[in-house]
Amino acid sequence: MNAQAALPGASLVDAAYDQIRRRILDNVWPPGHRALEQEVALELGMSRTPVREALLQLQNEGLVEVIPRHGVRV
Repeated sequence: MNAQAALPGASLVDAAYDQIRRRILDNVWPPGHRALEQEVALELGMSRTPVREALLQLQNEGLVEVIPRHGVRV
């Protein structure tokens, strides 16, 4: 699904943030889940830049751990 189509008017970072956060809260990505930034971008249908920014926001909230050169862990 295209992120802009899913959330009209939202920035790509906001769309990525919302979609990733929802996956975590709905336990689609359970604790311990690991993913590469590129995989997340492909899953969301957007480039890595907004995904990276969204992941950093989620890390600041304590929902994920960004591991440089190794991806992200819930």
